[in-house]
Amino acid sequence: MAFARRKAEWEPWFSRCMLLSASRFIPSDPNAKEVSPSADVVAMWDPKTGAGYSFKDRNGEEYYGYVCELFLRVHQRPMQDGTLPLHFARGLLEEEKGNSVNWTKFAMRRCFPGQKRRPFQPWPKYENVRGPLPSVHP
Repeated sequence: MAFARRKAEWEPWFSRCMLLSASRFIPSDPNAKEVSPSADVVAMWDPKTGAGYSFKDRNGEEYYGYVCELFLRVHQRPMQDGTLPLHFARGLLEEEKGNSVNWTKFAMRRCFPGQKRRPFQPWPKYENVRGPLPSVHP
């Protein structure tokens, strides 16, 4: 499919095909003024263990499915052992507060972190996606 795409062509793909919102707060933006402090993240997800925060099935099966699918669409890989990295956990917290999260820009930062040696490849489940996937938001 699109392995030959340039970086600039992937951003519309994340927005249009992965149906990731493309407005407002970017969870990993160091200049964001509205970022939730780590204490708020801990209050929602419990203290950090190892690489991140343990994902609790606190809002039921539907929310759990949403978070797993959102993680896969943003990171283009599945969540490891139910662990949420800090910035992804912050994004979920902002959503809980009713704030818009720019998951598209966040996905670009996650999938294109500076100088990569290998070209970006989408998760196999999505590699041939050319149109919008069903919405995942509960």
